Formats: sequence, C-alpha cells, structure tokens
Amino acid sequence: MPADDPPDHQETAMLHRLIYSSQVAAPMSPDTIEALLAQARTANARRDITGALAFDSQHFLQVLEGSGEALNRLYAALMHDARHRDLRLIDFRAVEQRSFDQWSMAFAAADGRTGRICRRHSASSRLDPAAVTATAALQILQDMAALPAPAAVA
Repeated sequence: MPADDPPDHQETAMLHRLIYSSQVAAPMSPDTIEALLAQARTANARRDITGALAFDSQHFLQVLEGSGEALNRLYAALMHDARHRDLRLIDFRAVEQRSFDQWSMAFAAADGRTGRICRRHSASSRLDPAAVTATAALQILQDMAALPAPAAVA
C-alpha cells in the first residue's frame, strides 16, 4: 500500500463491547419500538456496530460491539436521548471477536421464553438490568438473540 493511502479503519480499530441498561422514560407502543429498531439497525450497519437489545416495557438492556470510538459516540448520544432514563454502564471492554456478528440489532421483547432465560442467569424471571452482572447480562442477551421469532398469530 502506498504511504499516502489511509489505513483501513476496520482493520486498525480495536473491537470493543459495551453493555448498558436504562429505564424507559415513557411508555412505548409496538410501532414506536419497530421504528426505533429500524433506525438503530440502519445507523448501526453504517457504523459497523452489531448487538442486541432486550426490552420489557420498563427497561432496555443492550449490548453493542464495534470500535471503541463508535461506541463512545453512541453511548454519549444515548445519555441525551429522551427515551432513556437512568442510563447505567454495565461493562465496556476490548474483545477479540463479536458475539453478535449476525445482527446490526437483534431484538427480544419480554415474554415467557425470555423470563426463563432471565431466571437462568439472574435471581429474577423478569428483566432486571440493575441486578445483573456484566457476564449475566451478556449471557441473557446472547440467549435472547438466539431465540426463534415467535409464530405469527392468525
């Protein structure tokens, strides 16, 4: 490569993982959640960010993977996002590889299946981000992302 060519950002950026939780500031309809997901998936794909989001009408629990710089900018924006209250950084670290490389934003809404997952990795059968460790939060999100989509109701 000639000396004046810029380095490939994807090759030189160290991969990081960020896990955070927040409380939902105001009730969100299914349409609002769908719009949020569509916007996040587009923006994340553009920024080379992957991850997963769990939502139970009261809390968000999210893992994001990408360059440290991209994740820092996104987290700073989330701190000013009116849809979130009480943002809590659970974990931020360099990682060797992505756990959510298939998803710009996997999503799981709370239901009976997610309740069993929460119980497996924490003391509660409900999504309680304030009570989970970084390891448990990651395991919950990995298990939820692996769930098959619920069958459509006819």
